[in-house]
Amino acid sequence: MPGREAKWAFFDEAVEILEKNGYIRIGFDHFAKASDDLVQALQSRSLHWNSLGYRSGCCVDMIGLGSGSLSRLTPDYYAQNIYDLEAYERSVWQGRFPVARGCWLNADDKIRRDVIHSLRCHLSIDMQSFEKKYDIDFSFYFKDELTRLKPCQADGLADISGSLLTITELGRRFTSHICGLFDAFIGKET
Repeated sequence: MPGREAKWAFFDEAVEILEKNGYIRIGFDHFAKASDDLVQALQSRSLHWNSLGYRSGCCVDMIGLGSGSLSRLTPDYYAQNIYDLEAYERSVWQGRFPVARGCWLNADDKIRRDVIHSLRCHLSIDMQSFEKKYDIDFSFYFKDELTRLKPCQADGLADISGSLLTITELGRRFTSHICGLFDAFIGKET
């Protein structure tokens, strides 16, 4: 197996080849032709992201099939199926939903989901628009997160200019890390 440096070299070469052949980079590691609806959604800022990847339209209700899969029902509830295949099958055969755990989202969860979604899809967030949408002071609400973001800014991975927080081209590789700074559950058992 190639080491980390070789994997990055392969990835960089693949990005270069795809972009030279007319593919548009979406997020960190997705690509589509300019005529694809994903690119059109990216340009119109209507792109959506979930655990399955990027899509051109919003998907509110999604029922996961299979062990360990995820479901989203309404904008407020997430569930994850049982991991163990035998236990999953037993639950299905008994006519029960094979849910291992679920979560009702509170207001904070929804704000954070929106921030992470915007960073994943558009590599930026307009902090002022979040203030208006959620009636918060973004800098105060995310004081700790913005403090943890400072090393990323110093390394050129993220930039704050006015009310716009942007993941830089260099920072694309670290999109998951930067998004994780705004996730209340990263590093916590759920």
